[in-house]
Amino acid sequence: MTTPSPTLTITHGLLMSVGLLLSAAPGCVGESPTRLQGKVTLSGQPLPADAEAYIVFAAAADRSGAISVPIVGGRYDSPRTPRGEVTVFFEINQPTGPERTSERTGRTYRDIATLVPAKYATGIPLTVEADDPARHFDLTP
Repeated sequence: MTTPSPTLTITHGLLMSVGLLLSAAPGCVGESPTRLQGKVTLSGQPLPADAEAYIVFAAAADRSGAISVPIVGGRYDSPRTPRGEVTVFFEINQPTGPERTSERTGRTYRDIATLVPAKYATGIPLTVEADDPARHFDLTP
C-alpha cells in the first residue's frame, strides 16, 4: 500500500474545500449572485414605522441557501440574491395591543400581528436573471 505524498494530500484537501464552498453558494456553480433592491408596500401604502420586516429569497432548487435581508423604511437591499428560479417570502410583524409584563421573566412585551396577507404564505415565485435596483413588491389582500 502506498502512502499519498503530503503535496497530494494538501492539494486534495484544498480542492475539496473549494468544492464545498462552491456547492454552498447560491445559484449554480460559476454564477455570481445578483443585487435586488426595491420597495415593499401593503396595498400601495408604506409599512408601519413600528413594523419589523424581512424579505427572504430562497432558490427553488435548494432552500437551504435562503437569503434574508431587513426591510428598513419600506426598502430592502439584497446584494447576494441567488440567480434563477427563487421563491420570495415576507415577514412583516407589528406590535399590537397594550404592553404587558411577563410573570415569568418580569419583562414587558406586546402581542405581535403579522401584516403579510395570507395569500403570500407560500411565497411568490420569481425568476432572477440580473441586478435590478427597482424590484418592488406590493402585497395586496
